[in-house]
Amino acid sequence: MPIISERVGASNKIADFCCNSNCPYCNTKIFPQILINICSDDKNYIDAIMQCPHCGQTYFESFVHDFNRYSSRNVLPHPSPQINIPVYIENAFPKFVKIYTQAAIAEAANLSEICGMGYRKSLEALVKQYAIELFPNDKDDIEKELLMPTIKRFASPKILALATAAAWLGNDHTHLIAKHPEYDLEQLKSFINVLCQYIQSEKEIENAQLLIIKDKTT
Repeated sequence: MPIISERVGASNKIADFCCNSNCPYCNTKIFPQILINICSDDKNYIDAIMQCPHCGQTYFESFVHDFNRYSSRNVLPHPSPQINIPVYIENAFPKFVKIYTQAAIAEAANLSEICGMGYRKSLEALVKQYAIELFPNDKDDIEKELLMPTIKRFASPKILALATAAAWLGNDHTHLIAKHPEYDLEQLKSFINVLCQYIQSEKEIENAQLLIIKDKTT
């Protein structure tokens, strides 16, 4: 994290500010500028208006006195989460992308007690939409049934395993007592992300097979 030496409020005291290293707007790693700062009466807390040298946007950052310097404790607006979802998934399953993005925003805002439920809901949206794509005649049944019966429809053992494991961990984040406490939120997100990659792989394999069949018939 960048450290900036700056005057504390209106006083002549110079202190080191350990700042957030990423701009909440452009997400670029930066060495920000402190435009103005106001300290509490006991000088333990400081609120500052910062400016990104890369995009020029101003944002709010609060600091707390930590030994011989001020350390960042909050940034507003909260930094935008970096989400890497395959292009096919983005285009084919917009509801999944919307829910997953909202869960990521909640996580970036340190709402750790609720973001897991959002990721669990995004998983259900992905699984249901993908199953309906594979079995369009069963659309009504798929929409009404629980998640696990839908997952069991998949023929691919890898997709079946990833979706099942993600569902188990997602359920842990909706209950007070987790059945798999050794697996954290990062593992849930990893299962969902790899599931997206395998679904895209299945689609690309299908496209390749169609190309070969088409070539043989011409």
